[in-house]
Formats: sequence, C-alpha cells, structure tokens
Amino acid sequence: PISEAYVLVDNLNNVTIDLGGSDLFFANALNQGFNVSNCQNLGLSNFSIDYLTLPFTELRVKQVFPAADQIIAVPLRTFPTQPKYADVYQLQQSQPGANLYGFDFYADGRMNPSMARWNVLPLPGPSNVLTLEGVFNFASIKPGDIFEVEARGGGPAIWVQSSSLIQLQQLSIYSSGAVGIITNCCPFTSIENVKVIPRPRTNRLVSTNAGGIAVNSTAQDNIVRNCTISGTQDDCISGNAPAIGYVQLIELPSTFVLAEGNNDLVTQGLFGQNSQVYFVDPATGGFVVDGSGHTIMLTVAAAPQYSPTDKTLTVTVTSPTLPALPAQAMMYATDLATRGGGLI
Repeated sequence: PISEAYVLVDNLNNVTIDLGGSDLFFANALNQGFNVSNCQNLGLSNFSIDYLTLPFTELRVKQVFPAADQIIAVPLRTFPTQPKYADVYQLQQSQPGANLYGFDFYADGRMNPSMARWNVLPLPGPSNVLTLEGVFNFASIKPGDIFEVEARGGGPAIWVQSSSLIQLQQLSIYSSGAVGIITNCCPFTSIENVKVIPRPRTNRLVSTNAGGIAVNSTAQDNIVRNCTISGTQDDCISGNAPAIGYVQLIELPSTFVLAEGNNDLVTQGLFGQNSQVYFVDPATGGFVVDGSGHTIMLTVAAAPQYSPTDKTLTVTVTSPTLPALPAQAMMYATDLATRGGGLI
C-alpha cells in the first residue's frame, strides 16, 4: 500500500524539533509517522512512536494440522494498558492490502530457531484456523507456542528523503507496518541513540514488521551509532547504493537514457557535470571492460536531465564514440559519495 504521513516536514532548514520525551501514538501503522523531505540541518529528538492499531497480533497455538498446513490459534491476552491483540481476520481488516506473514515462538517467548517466515493466507471471515504457505519443518510448531502474525505494508515510522545534515537522536520506535526508520539519499545524516524495540512493559515479542534502520541510496558520511535494535521482523540495519540507472537506450554520438534513474544523486549535487562513470554487467556483476581489458570510464559532459514521467535520466558524456554495452548495463559514479563513502 502507498502510505500517507501524519506529520509532514518539508523544506525546513536549521531547526531542531525536540519533543521533550513525548510519547506519540499514531492511528494506523500503514501510514508513516513522520515524512521529512528536502530539509537541511534538521534535528528530530526525544520522543517515541507507537501505533494505536497494532500491525501485528500474537496468538496461542491450540492445535496443529500438518497435513493441511493449518493451525488453530487464538489471541493472547494483553496487559490492561495495552491495545488488545486481534484475531487474524480483524488484523487484515484493519490493515487492508498489507501482506500477512507469520513467525513461531516457543511458549516462553523465544523464537523457534528452526522456523522461517510463512505466508498466511487471508481469511475469508472470522476464524481461528490459519492456513500457512511455504512451510518447512511444520512439525516444529507445537500446541502452546506463540504464533505472531504481522500485516506488513506501508510505513515506515520515520521516512527521510532527499535531505542532508539530518540528526535523529534519542528516539524510540515501538512498532511500524514496515521499517522503523528509512533514509533515502541523505548525506551527512546521523542516527544515534535510537531504539527500535518492542514496547517496554508489554508482552510484545516484536517491534517493527520489517527492518529496524534502512540507510537506502546510501550517500556520503552516514552514521548509525549507539542504537539498540530488537524484535524486528527483517534486517536490523540495512542499506544499499543502487546504480544511477540502467542503460535503456544509447543515442549517438554521446547520450545514454537510463531507466530507473536515481535523480536524488543529481538533486543532492552528488552526480553531475564532470562526474566519472563506469558500467557493471547485471548478468555477471563484473565491470564492463574494453578490448584491452580495461574498465570503461566516461566523463559526464553536463548536468543530467530527469524525466519524472517515466523516471528516466538522460546522461551525456564526453566520449566521441560510445562503447558496446550489455543489456540493462548498470551505470555507477566513481565518486564514493554516491555509494556510501564514509559510512559508520
């Protein structure tokens, strides 16, 4: 699902938002808590994020039917101050369009190490019978186990896009329909003393429905430090440095049209005129070389042009003759600032 945001922070510069230890409760975990974009030197600090409608439920396994890939499981009781766990049908009704996944825990709350993540088929109506897909070692599920079902989609709790010099400090994220924090192409950003954990003083076994902290389109000098991440249902910390784009068309004498163009690198000033580029063969993962075995390197002649309609990026280079390239060749900049240089 495409998520909306409860708090929009756009084009705000040289500001620190310190909420003094506030606990923020947003209604629906399919929506982002904070959406931060096009900001410079912005700080968010001293608050927690949780959702009133939890994007997961915890169930007690009553019976197991391996031949049918089914279990019978009923919601656990929660602490008096905690939102009640719903049955799976209510969960899917409250988070429409999200994918249902399940995890098995022993009765004492330890995760069953022989288990992976299953698809849980959507229920046609109220029922405690769950049908699981992609199951291996089904016999490891026992009556008395705790079976946690998440409705994964939307989110994250905090999304930061196309910004720089962002400081996220002294934050706690207790649930999210997807990732806790995502940054996307945000150079000079620090995430410090952040907790992505199950809410304290509850019987929750999980925190976010996906990862904890994702530093995507990893730009220059990003820091993740002194953070505590527990109970996430995907990567604790992840990141990626995608290609500038995939060569879709070569227009002689010197122009490339790139599919899935990464315009964030352009708007952040990390890729433009005089940048050097090279190419990777997506089939082999190796550098594209010339007839002498040398990596092909080209220099960008002018600022690339982005088309938001089809998300293409047009890059003109100074080379008078363009090399032969494999299909969907991936273009990268040599500058480490475009690929996570200085990451801590």
